[in-house]
Amino acid sequence: MSVIWDIQTHDTLASTQARLKELAFGGSREGTGVQAYTQTGGYGRQGRAWVSPPGNLYLSLLLRPDCKPHDIPQMALVTGVAVIESIRAYVPSVFLKWPNDVLASDGRKLAGILLETDIDAAGRLNWLALGVGVNIASAPDQIGAALADLTEKHLSLNDFRDEFLKRLSLWYRRWQTEGAAPVRAAWLYSAHPQGTPLKIKLGESRLDGYFEGLDETGNLLLRLESGEIRMIASGEVHFGMNE
Repeated sequence: MSVIWDIQTHDTLASTQARLKELAFGGSREGTGVQAYTQTGGYGRQGRAWVSPPGNLYLSLLLRPDCKPHDIPQMALVTGVAVIESIRAYVPSVFLKWPNDVLASDGRKLAGILLETDIDAAGRLNWLALGVGVNIASAPDQIGAALADLTEKHLSLNDFRDEFLKRLSLWYRRWQTEGAAPVRAAWLYSAHPQGTPLKIKLGESRLDGYFEGLDETGNLLLRLESGEIRMIASGEVHFGMNE
C-alpha cells in the first residue's frame, strides 16, 4: 500500500526535523510530514548546520516501517534513489554518494538525507524521522549546487516535492515487499563508478581505498591497496586518497 502523505507547511520553522519528532512522540501516523520554506536552525548529519534560505526543499517525513533497527540505514538508499530520480527530470548528470548525498557532475552537493529514529527498550523501532534537503533555488558557495543553476526547465518547489513523494512512496513500498536487493541495484546504477578512490573517516581514524560497491544489506564495500575488502557500516566518505 502506498503511503498517504499529510504535509504540514510553514513559512518558517527552527527545524522541520525537530518539529516532526515532536509529532512522532505525540503519536502522529505514518505519512505525516513537515515542510518549511525557511529554517532558522536546520541541521544535517552529526548536527551540522543546514543553511536554509527561501526557495529550497526542507522536508521531514514520519515513517513507521516494519523492519529491524539494523535495516534502517537502507532507508538512506531508498530515499537517495527517489531524490535522484526526481532531480533527473531536470538535470540528468547527477550521482549518488554513500550514504546520503546527491551530487552534481562536478561533485557539488545538490541534496542531503538525514535519518533519526526512536528505538524502545526491547530494541524495536517506534518511528523513523526522514529529513530531506534539496537545493532548488540556491546553494552554499563552492560546496553546493542548485538545480536552478543547472537547468533551463521551469522549476516549481512544490511540484518537485510532490514528484519526490510519489517516487519515495513507490520505493518505500518496494523495499518493504521485496527487500534491499532492488534498492541496492537502483542505487548502484546511479552511484559513482566502481574503483572511485575514497577516504573514509571513522572517528579519529581513516581508511583509504577504492569503491567496490555495496553488500547485500547496503553497507559500503571498500577495497584497500592490499586487495582486502572492508565493510563500512557508517562513516564520513570523501573522494580522493592520501590527502
